[in-house]
Amino acid sequence: MFYFVSFHFFNFFPLLFSLLFSFVPKRCRSLVTSFDLQPLPIPLPSALSTQDPALSSQQPVTVFFTKLLSCLIAILLFSIPFPSYSAQVTLQWDPNTEPELAGYKVYVGIASGDYEYFIDAGNRTTLTVPNLRDGETYYFAATSYDSSDFESDFSNEVVFNVPALCNYSFSSTSQSFDSSAGTGTVAVTTQSTCPWTVTSSASWLMITSNSSNTGNRTVYYSVLANPDASSRTGTLNIAGKAFTVTQEGIASFNLTINKSGTGAGTVSVTPPGTSYKAGTAVKLTAAPDAGSNFSGWTGACTGILPSCSLTITSSTSVTASFVLNKYTITANAGPNGSISPQGS
Repeated sequence: MFYFVSFHFFNFFPLLFSLLFSFVPKRCRSLVTSFDLQPLPIPLPSALSTQDPALSSQQPVTVFFTKLLSCLIAILLFSIPFPSYSAQVTLQWDPNTEPELAGYKVYVGIASGDYEYFIDAGNRTTLTVPNLRDGETYYFAATSYDSSDFESDFSNEVVFNVPALCNYSFSSTSQSFDSSAGTGTVAVTTQSTCPWTVTSSASWLMITSNSSNTGNRTVYYSVLANPDASSRTGTLNIAGKAFTVTQEGIASFNLTINKSGTGAGTVSVTPPGTSYKAGTAVKLTAAPDAGSNFSGWTGACTGILPSCSLTITSSTSVTASFVLNKYTITANAGPNGSISPQGS
């Protein structure tokens, strides 16, 4: 059986106090000095539910309905503007088929069985509760009332967890690397219940740890060596926000070959070219022309061997020296003869 709490005093002002009561939180309704319990034949709504899957039913909670003796402070508080919130939830319940039914009230609170206010739904069996705070847990229960404002006990209670409004920030928004392979990190800061995932826009930019998580965490990533001369840019998409990674291209350096001396010759390079990426190994070979001889290297190559091997790490210059061959002629005059010039 369900019960209704009525007052023995204020019989002359029932409408006034009913109106005040509808605007006052549950916590102020304890200021009652005298009441009787009378049977109320109107059953409560048989099932309160939500159209949001985050709501879940709980066991019925029996809480007696009371009216306010005096709570002027609460009335003043309700006249102060409060910030608005964007979250909302839609509730629905089974209809009451009793002929005395006049309508339904939906009670709202942030603690189980302790409701701060109610919304009169009239004779509707669905109600959208607006202005719910992000990250807050709300408790709902419904009652039915008749034309005399007799009200039933509370229905079963349902709970709705409003998702937190997630804000994400990074320890930095970008990172640069040279052409070599390397590793890096970026710290993600957000609310403890806020989830996030990380995706990479490039195959050379790889996530090595924490590709998805919740709350404050650090994302670990690595970059492969850039084999090209041009720089490249990749992006880590973290919770829909971009973290940019830029990598320089591999450096290229010029190889300059000079020749000196009185002779002539050629210098061949393997692999052929005049500009090479850093770290490229090259082999130089000097070949003198006929009548000339290779006399040695100066610059990045040294020695007199015709071949020289180098690893290009900077702009490089090499000089190959060639000299003309020298030949000895010995001339002597016979008896009674002469030659000019004589000697060798």
